[in-house]
Amino acid sequence: MAASEIRQPATWIPPPGRLTTALCLALSAILLAGGGEHGVVALLDLPTAATTHWSLNAIGLPAALDGTTLHHPTGFGIQIGYRCTVLIPALVLAAFLIALPMPAGKAIAGVALGTLLLAVLNSLRLIGLYYVGVYSPWQFAFAHEWIGEGLMAVATIAFLFFWSRPPRAPQSHV
Repeated sequence: MAASEIRQPATWIPPPGRLTTALCLALSAILLAGGGEHGVVALLDLPTAATTHWSLNAIGLPAALDGTTLHHPTGFGIQIGYRCTVLIPALVLAAFLIALPMPAGKAIAGVALGTLLLAVLNSLRLIGLYYVGVYSPWQFAFAHEWIGEGLMAVATIAFLFFWSRPPRAPQSHV
């Protein structure tokens, strides 16, 4: 390849609409992480609690559901709030995927698939936290604040790296 044929990578700047959307989603995630337990942000609380309740009973771990609070017969209880839902990780994921240099269709598909995967992982996280709360309550705070939240953060970042990697160049079979 001659020197004149070497292509320099172009600097990618997202179109203004995508950049604005990404910034709004990121700001929403930041504001939600800081507080706000009522209204629209609480819409996922009850479905998340109900799904977790169903899952716990399906695997044989008794749980009673009272609104968004799950109770074990031993007295342990866990309240599902908006920070326990997939909302914040999904907003972070959407903000980055929309701002990254990829076709809009790929970004939208990444948001949909990533949110679905994060929702499944979040359900497993809540089941695990309930289990820890029932059988090792002294370890619940550590499991909730460090392991559970860390797992969601790592999973979100891993999906971003996976989904945003550039496509492979076709292999030449000459």
